[in-house]
Order: sequence, then structure tokens, then C-alpha cells
Amino acid sequence: MRRRNVKWVVLILALLVIAVGIGGYVVYNQQQAIETLQTEKVLGVAAYETGAFDTTTGKLITSEENEYSLYTPGYYKLEGVQIELAKNSDLTYKVFYYGEDKDFIACTAYLNGDYVAANVTAEPSGAKYFRIMINTNEVKVTPTNKAKLVKEVTVTVAK
Repeated sequence: MRRRNVKWVVLILALLVIAVGIGGYVVYNQQQAIETLQTEKVLGVAAYETGAFDTTTGKLITSEENEYSLYTPGYYKLEGVQIELAKNSDLTYKVFYYGEDKDFIACTAYLNGDYVAANVTAEPSGAKYFRIMINTNEVKVTPTNKAKLVKEVTVTVAK
């Protein structure tokens, strides 16, 4: 009879240790998620407008080509930016660099892969801010497909 009680006590203690471990893991992951939400944000559909930048001036251009591009009118800090292109996406994008006073410095060629500011050594000297222009490759931007196009290029910036 006594052996049976010891087995139950050991089983209950083992289950308690497992439950505490799982609870700690859940709390830790929630804290990590909250910290990420407080320091980063993903640009959504509202962050983009239909149009294009001039690659020599970094200013918005007006032409028929504007219907085939999306751009961010806002300036975002370059530090920590991450741009992820969806797998099998036909979209390309350019990163436009701006200095402290938001004066245009330069832009990249069209990119068709992921971009992480910390890993890019070709960023121009003095660049503090960026804007992005997405080339839809002959797909006219409409209110009905804009969200789909934006989802293909995930831009994560520091808050």
C-alpha cells in the first residue's frame, strides 16, 4: 500500500514540474511578443499610395507609370528596417535613402529579395531615413488589389 502512495506522489510531482515549465515557457513567449510589438511595426496598406518616385531626385513623379507602382509617402528610420518579399512574388522594389534633414541621397536598383538594413553594407553615407517604392510589374494598382500587393512585401520598421 505504501509503495502505491509513493508512486502517486512521484507522478503528481512530475506533472506539477511539467505544468510549471510549460507555464514559464508561455509567459516568456508572451513577454517576447509584447516587447516586439512595442519596438516594431509592419507597414500596412494605409502606409502606401499609388505612385512612383523619380530615381534621381527622390521626389514623387506624375505620369501614367504611377498606376503601376506603390510608394510610402512617409519617411521611416533606416536603422533596423527589414523587408521581406513573399516567396514566388513577381514584385520588385527600390529603397530610397534620405539624410537627417530628409534630403534625398540615393536609391537602390530594383531588388527582388529580402533586405535587412543591418546586413547591407552598400547603404550610402549619411542615410538616416528611407522610403520604399514597389514595382508591380505591369499590374495596375486598384483599390481591390492594393492589399494583396502590399502583403507580398512585408516592411518592418522600428517604432
